[in-house]
Amino acid sequence: MEIFTNRPMSTAQLINLGYDRNAIRAARSRGQIRRVARGVYVKSSVPDSTLLRAAALSLVLPRSAAAVGLSAAWIHQVSGIEVDINDIFARPEFATIGQAFHIARAGVIQHRYQIAPRDLMKIGDLTLTTLNRTAFDLARIKDGYKALGYLDMCAATGRLDLDEVLRIRRQSRGFRFVGTIDRLLPLVDKGSQSMEESRTRLKIIAAGLPAPTTQCQVYIPSTGQTYYLDLGWQRVKVGVEFDGSADHSSPDQVAHDAHRRLLIEALGWKIFVVRAEDLRSEQWLSELRSTVESRLPRSIKSAVMLGH
Repeated sequence: MEIFTNRPMSTAQLINLGYDRNAIRAARSRGQIRRVARGVYVKSSVPDSTLLRAAALSLVLPRSAAAVGLSAAWIHQVSGIEVDINDIFARPEFATIGQAFHIARAGVIQHRYQIAPRDLMKIGDLTLTTLNRTAFDLARIKDGYKALGYLDMCAATGRLDLDEVLRIRRQSRGFRFVGTIDRLLPLVDKGSQSMEESRTRLKIIAAGLPAPTTQCQVYIPSTGQTYYLDLGWQRVKVGVEFDGSADHSSPDQVAHDAHRRLLIEALGWKIFVVRAEDLRSEQWLSELRSTVESRLPRSIKSAVMLGH
């Protein structure tokens, strides 16, 4: 039996249509359908899109609910946020719209806060918060490092309007941790490529250093190639790279990174490689600050270190 569907369907829906679990497994093995998340399938030829994601999540949300937070971020295709897609479906995050009600179901994350109509949108049949409102909600947390990561990842989509986020903040009195947003909005940088990079950048700024450039460009004359450092200061030729195991664990990637760094350092650059465990220490920050200061001309050192 063949399964053809351009809309995502749950296992229960497929079974109701007469397909048993063996037929579903067989269709997956033949490449006819693929799994969007645990228990949700779609025809393999249907590309990933915000419309597909909204249709898929609508299978697990009540009609009078709006997807918010991480659930909305997933639909908006915000990459770099550390979230398990299966968790999005097992524990959907939503706010009720209109008449308040409570979902008596284990695992769901239901919020009870007001959302202005202009901060809601429809994708297909699903209501969700706009990207600007989603960024605002994600950043309303105590952990400033994670909050900046969320804001950066939303900005990296190229669709975040910081003025709109500020407008939402000004109209949202009484919300917890809005002070975090006030502090972090001026620091948002769409060039950050991961939550870890954002955390590293905020650590650097909190240590008193001027904000580094994200995706700092370095041209290699001998090869004609241009490389990019996660963070850096062109003026003093100092760079910082976050070495995450997910991106740098393969032997080929390790060799590539080592070769790239040798080429850059041959031009007089000093590169600091920061790993997750280093973020719990202040030693690398002290060494970084000393290096940056030592490379600044004395006449401009004070102004630059003050961020001017």
